Amino acid sequence: MEGRFNLVFCTSCGTKLEENAPNCSSCGAATTPPVPRMPAHQEHITAPFYKKPAFLAIAVLVLIAGFFLLRDSGGSMSTPEGTIKALVNALDDADIKTIASLYAPEEQPDAAELEEAEEFLNGMMEDVKFDNLEIIDVSVDGDKAHVEYRVDVSFMGETNTDKDVSDLIRINGKWYIDDSFAF
Repeated sequence: MEGRFNLVFCTSCGTKLEENAPNCSSCGAATTPPVPRMPAHQEHITAPFYKKPAFLAIAVLVLIAGFFLLRDSGGSMSTPEGTIKALVNALDDADIKTIASLYAPEEQPDAAELEEAEEFLNGMMEDVKFDNLEIIDVSVDGDKAHVEYRVDVSFMGETNTDKDVSDLIRINGKWYIDDSFAF
């Protein structure tokens, strides 16, 4: 009989079985072997935590939240507002290289200008703090944008609110400050 397992002894009564007999000649029990069970220590193994639906749902939510946080963070040049946020954050950090990178490529400083600007900022910007950026108005016309904004500037314990405007240009999907880099 195809598919039968050749048992030597009956699993019910222990009688020696005839080869390929469908039942035990002594007790009549079926001679097909029982379905093997997993060892007790393996019966309760569950899927790894990263394959569970709850984990996957949480991971997706974290990725979505991260996308929106990064999109609205100061480092994003995908919008005119993002470039202005990046500018104010870089000014607050006195990060001249980031400031320079926010200008249109043809307006970015050469190495000597960058070094001069770093020296200027290192001495002057230690006590300056930029806070509470507020974008007042953004107007976009094709690859050009005009952004009006306010920011609190603190220096030696005194805070003033500065209102400023910046013109931006979109190049390869990124918004840059469309002005000469000068310090």
